[in-house]
Amino acid sequence: MGKAKGGRRAAGGARLLKTGDVVELSGLSRQVIYQYQAIGLLKAVEVTPTGHRLYAESVLTHLKLIQNLVKSGYTLRAIKDIFFKDRQRRRGDGRGEARGDGERGGPAPVDPVGD
Repeated sequence: MGKAKGGRRAAGGARLLKTGDVVELSGLSRQVIYQYQAIGLLKAVEVTPTGHRLYAESVLTHLKLIQNLVKSGYTLRAIKDIFFKDRQRRRGDGRGEARGDGERGGPAPVDPVGD
């Protein structure tokens, strides 16, 4: 993994990465990044006027978590469900409560990047 070029920064000062930078730094293919975005696992924090997606630097940690869950046998659908159930539970809307078998719906709290 190399070092990303560029210097675009979010309002809070965090570095923003283009898709190519995310590909280079994560080791994942561009197609995987687009697939994760299409199914709702990733969200660009900004889209430039020329259509370039920009991601928060924290997307790299998020992608590593997704890959670890995939390697552990989770499907992408299950991973998405885990992320959103946890977010709903923390918002207190009740839809993310414990399952009927008494087990929680996933690992430690996680927010999809960009939400």
